[in-house]
Amino acid sequence: MVYLDGELCLQLRHADGVPGQVRGLLERLDADMDAGIDLGGTLVPAPNHQQRAHFVLHQMLAALAAGNTDFAHFLLTYLSLRWPELRSVQAISTDDSWTVSLETG
Repeated sequence: MVYLDGELCLQLRHADGVPGQVRGLLERLDADMDAGIDLGGTLVPAPNHQQRAHFVLHQMLAALAAGNTDFAHFLLTYLSLRWPELRSVQAISTDDSWTVSLETG
């Protein structure tokens, strides 16, 4: 579940599974990140699992802020499959960024 400023914005149900086409896109996202990612202005040429999750989380929040809920839902699917302990994301908007707390379990 993803909460923005205290309101539930996104939620996944794993009982439905993930279609093969979406799994292919998730693999493509991983392959794209193999070439490197930008984390806070720093190029990370070979991101590890945690760095990838941080990058995707940031991209998901940016997509939600831009009103692109379909893309944000796709990115949440990535997070849920690659970081199964993640239970919820709670983000509070500030002037130019987010304060984020994560619930795992």
